[in-house]
Order: sequence, then C-alpha cells, then structure tokens
Amino acid sequence: MRIVLWLFACSLAVLPAAAKAETITIAYNEAWAPYSSGSESSVNGVVVRLVEEIIDRRLGWRVENVGLPWARVQLAVERGEVDAMVTFASDERKAYAWAAEQAVFTIETKAHVVRGSPAAKALREDPSIENHRQFTHCAILADAWASKYLEDNGIPFETTRDTSSCLRQLAAGHVDVYLHAVDSVAEEVASQGLEDKIEVLPEVYSSIPLTLLLSKKSSISAAFAGAFDDAVLAMRGDGSYAQLLEEIRLTPAGVVVTTLDWPPYTGADLPGGGAVTEVVRQAFARSGIETSVIYVPWKRAIAYAKDAKSGAVGFFPGYNCDQQPGLLASEPIGEGPLALAERRDADVSWESLNDLIPLRVGTVVGYANTEEFDQWVNNGQLSVISSISDTENLLKLAEGKLDLAVVDRYVFEHLMRTEKRLIHHADMLRIDDKPLESKKLYLCLRAGPRGENLRNLFDAGLRSVDFDGIWQATLAEVQ
Repeated sequence: MRIVLWLFACSLAVLPAAAKAETITIAYNEAWAPYSSGSESSVNGVVVRLVEEIIDRRLGWRVENVGLPWARVQLAVERGEVDAMVTFASDERKAYAWAAEQAVFTIETKAHVVRGSPAAKALREDPSIENHRQFTHCAILADAWASKYLEDNGIPFETTRDTSSCLRQLAAGHVDVYLHAVDSVAEEVASQGLEDKIEVLPEVYSSIPLTLLLSKKSSISAAFAGAFDDAVLAMRGDGSYAQLLEEIRLTPAGVVVTTLDWPPYTGADLPGGGAVTEVVRQAFARSGIETSVIYVPWKRAIAYAKDAKSGAVGFFPGYNCDQQPGLLASEPIGEGPLALAERRDADVSWESLNDLIPLRVGTVVGYANTEEFDQWVNNGQLSVISSISDTENLLKLAEGKLDLAVVDRYVFEHLMRTEKRLIHHADMLRIDDKPLESKKLYLCLRAGPRGENLRNLFDAGLRSVDFDGIWQATLAEVQ
C-alpha cells in the first residue's frame, strides 16, 4: 500500500502543466444507459458518476461532463475539443489519445434466468456451451455480440427489440436464458419489479474494459492518466472502489416519489411543492440525487410506490410506514399535530376515545389516524363517517352532519384560509384544544437493497436540512 501511495504522489508531482488546470472535461455517449445517458451537461450514469468520484475526490480536480452522440465524442477527443473520454482503448483510439492502464469499469455479460428454473439449475452447475444448447435464449437486435456468439455456438435463440421485451419473454417462460450486460439488465429488472423472479448467474461470458483516454491535443499532461491509474489502484487496494461501485449501482441519479395534494405539507401548486416536499427534495439533493414528484390521490400514491413497475421508489408523507408491508421508513421529515375540528357553537369536551363513541366523527378515506383510534374503528368500538378529503369533512362539520372531524391542525388552518367553500365558515369552526397526537411524518421507501441504500443516503442528507427555515418560508408564501 505504501508503494502505491508513493507512486501516486510521484505521479502528481510530474504534472506541472496539468496542475494549473483545475478542470477536466470528459465526453460521454449520450445514449448508452445505464453507463452514460443525457445530452450536454445533463449526462449521467454509472460510469459517469464513478469516474467523476475518482477524479474529483481522489485527485482533487473539478470535472465537467458532457453528453454527445458517440461519433461526436470520439471526434471531439481526437480534435482536442474535450480532454477525455471513457471507453475501450482500441489501437485506433490510442493513436490520438493517451490511455490509462487501469480499467475504471468493466462491462460484463452474464446469463439471466428465472430463479429455480431448469436453466438456472443446469447453468449454475455447468455453464458450458453444450449446456446452453439445451435452452432457448433471447437476444436483442442491437446486441451484435450476443447474436454472433449464440449463432457461432449453435445455441437456439429468438430476437426481440430490447431488454424489456427479453425480460418479459423470460419471466413468461417463452425463453430460458438472456445473455446481456449485467448493469443494463439490472436496471430494467428493477423497473419491472422482477427482482424476486430473475437472477443473474456468476459465469462471465465477455468482458469489455473501459479506460480513461486523454486527448493528445489536450492541455492536460499525459501524466494525468498515470495519476488516475494510481488512484484506481489505491481504491481497489483499500476496498473503497468496490464499495463506491456498489453504492452507484444501487443508487440512481434521480428518483421518482409519489405524494398527494395536502397543503401546506405537499401540493403541486404550492411554492416548492409544499414544505415537506421541499424537505424531501433537499435531503436527496444533498446526496446527489435529483427528485421528481408525482401528485396523485393518496391511495394511488401508495400503490405506485409499492409497485416497482411504476418507476416510483417511495411515497410521503407517511405517518407510519409499518402499516404498509414491504416498506422502509426514513428518519422523520416533519411533524403534524393531529386534532379534532369542531363547531364553535357545539364545543365537545372529551378525555378519552370512550367519550367519542356516541358522536359522529369524520375521517378521510385512506388516511391513517392514531394507532389507538384506528384500532377502535377496526374493532367496531368506534363508528366513523368517511369522506374523500379534509375539505369534504369540514364542510359536513359546518353543515351539522358531523360532530367532529379528524384533521391536521396546519391543514385545517390552511383550508379555512384558502378553500373558497370553507372561507365563509371560518368563524363557525375551530380546532379542539386537546390534540389526538403529534404525528411524525416519514418518507416510505420500497424495501430491498436499493431501498435500503436510498434510505441511508436520504437520511444522511436529511440531517443537514433546515426544517424550520423551509417550514417558515413555505407558510409565509402560501398565506
């Protein structure tokens, strides 16, 4: 290890020209997901993030990434319009670029099968060509290597347009094996919710090493490639490379989460999407993850989050993620005081749920209340009248159709101030002084290795979020 670090230091010492340059510009294929995708500065992906992490944090250089059509990437490096690219170091490319020796990433082709299937059992024990010939494979039209490999070895196969189609054929039992790049398949398996059905076998059928290629016309010294090699070697030696790659593979550059219109906490028309939405967005951002928010009715928000095929990874704000199986709870993203709204001319005095038994209490369909309250309702000890929204509940209360309505205090104050149908009832309704409970709010993420990693990153970012500042700023804007 000392020798590696010494070499690393020496490499940096022989970079007099490059040391003056604080930025390196790297071009990537804009249409090569999940390794790199996105035009211009929006490019992202597994390889993009891995290389940026090594150069930025290990070498201390600022990295500017740019996504271009692949032919344009190679031309830009050849002309010196950008400093580098990351790809296979062919002889043709090494004619105009200095190549690092260490593979920063290796694209591996492996066999994907249905768990417990005859193909899974047979190929795990013996991945020989003879065994492969017993099973029908799937190949996509764009994968020339797979088609040639299968054809040259006499392995039966069917072709289809993309990985998504191959996985559907595999899951349905129409084909037995799919040979393809591991990361490309893993992303699609997750998006289709097939993690429990599809597995990848350990045998590697092809490996393509990707290295950093530095343009010979760049102002950055060729010694940078050596320094990059030393950084990769050091990371492999101390285990941080494997850890970083696993984190990147488990963590998307962007996530989709679902929520409902529940002002002032969340709302498509609120500043920042609502106070809690802004907390969620900032917490993810602090871990380098962009957040897209879908606003749908509450039951649908939960359903989308639990279904991997929807593309969403979780929902918020949940009172208790444990009430939904297969979910993980973040650290609290806020707190909501749950209380009972009442008519001013019909003040209700109560000390326990027993006092509510003879009363008409309104709740909202799909909303969790307190654990004890909901248990009493489920056991038939407490009868409630449900509405589709807090607004409908409060209107029923104002019209005398309810004696009480379960509602969040901040939601009540917001609705009485902004909802046209309730404004003229503002002097008629109030919040009871005795709260039901102060409810903590959570982001609920779909369980699994990816969900656990997202939760850890989210929680880490959450610790530096200014809750009070966001809350006060949001309230000031929506009032």
